[in-house]
Amino acid sequence: MENWMEGFARVFSRRIYAMFALALFALLLPAYAVLTDIVLLSPFSLNPGIKFPEAALVIAISMLASLGFTLAAFQIFELRAVSRKSVGGSVLGAGVGGTALAAFASACSVCQPIWLFWLGLGSATAFLADYGIFILAASAAMLVYSIDAGLKAVAGRCRAKPRKKRWLSISY
Repeated sequence: MENWMEGFARVFSRRIYAMFALALFALLLPAYAVLTDIVLLSPFSLNPGIKFPEAALVIAISMLASLGFTLAAFQIFELRAVSRKSVGGSVLGAGVGGTALAAFASACSVCQPIWLFWLGLGSATAFLADYGIFILAASAAMLVYSIDAGLKAVAGRCRAKPRKKRWLSISY
């Protein structure tokens, strides 16, 4: 827990990262709401068949994904280096995987992710119909793991090994 608090304090001590996290949340929440059929596009309205636990998980996933991408941006731009554990945990591994996995879930037991129909994969929704809550839970777990790895790396002030000097350096 100390690593989490120290990591949060370090990342959000700069206001730009708080604004970045809020902007990502503002982009991801409507995207997930449409992808998981919380919001219907054709008669732009809330889906009357949504279940509250799934909708709450979609909101939580939006927050977790925005926090995970903010941690990755902090590591890349501020620390100028990321450890291999952190890259696997937050940038390339569980963070992106958890974010992508949430797009396969649905907050409605009748409706399924509309983008699968757009791609011609409507038959895949027969499998996804009963497992939306489990897909969302797995996505949230992957995102929490990625945030844990990212905050530990930020709190531990992970630094990559210094770059070796190139054999040819030009100076003016």
